[in-house]
Amino acid sequence: MRGKPCGSRYRRAAASYVAWVLLTAFAVALSALMYNFMYDFTQSNTEKIKTIVYNTDECRQAGFSIEEACFGYSSQVLNITLQNRNYVRLSALDFRYYQGTFR
Repeated sequence: MRGKPCGSRYRRAAASYVAWVLLTAFAVALSALMYNFMYDFTQSNTEKIKTIVYNTDECRQAGFSIEEACFGYSSQVLNITLQNRNYVRLSALDFRYYQGTFR
């Protein structure tokens, strides 16, 4: 008859399972912390971006007029001459071009 197995072997096997459980729990907790951080971070940055984009005070202070606009059909180039009417320095303009229909 064989003797009782040594208890240290079973303790080592249980220790490896405990280590995997602790490692998995640590990974889940770290993931939850990162999720909360990224969620709050994106919410606050979204609000900042909304205030910057929808702030029209600067746009109201800027004034320019289109002096001349010419479209070359053969070269597909649009030339626009703008005149700055106010004292605000304009360093860039954003144009949105779309294909419209004429009625």
